[in-house]
Amino acid sequence: SGLIGLSVGHGQFAGFADPGIEFLLRAWRWPPPGDVVYLAGIGGLSAITALSLSFAYRSAQASLLAPFEYAILPLVLLWGYLVFSEFPDALAFFGIVLIAVGGLVVWLDGKRQARRQAARAASADQGSRK
Repeated sequence: SGLIGLSVGHGQFAGFADPGIEFLLRAWRWPPPGDVVYLAGIGGLSAITALSLSFAYRSAQASLLAPFEYAILPLVLLWGYLVFSEFPDALAFFGIVLIAVGGLVVWLDGKRQARRQAARAASADQGSRK
């Protein structure tokens, strides 16, 4: 929206019935000074979060950390309801459940593979000692 707003945002195309088009092609204006503080805070927190996640993935196995990313799903539902008074419709809820189940399957399969590899390593270790 920002690039489109800067390139055609002089207001020439204003007046469309579709709110999405109206949002994209509206005249540019700076946010109020109080909002700039909030936007800078959101940007700073987003940068810290991304760096923390990057450091975590660098120092631990991805299969160990991935389940924590799925903890975001219930929080998104909660914040969507509390802040925007929205709750997903049936199709969106189906997608959310599908994502959660997919993550659970991958996580359980990773644990099963880790147990299998540990058993193979233990049997190979015992076989080499004989």
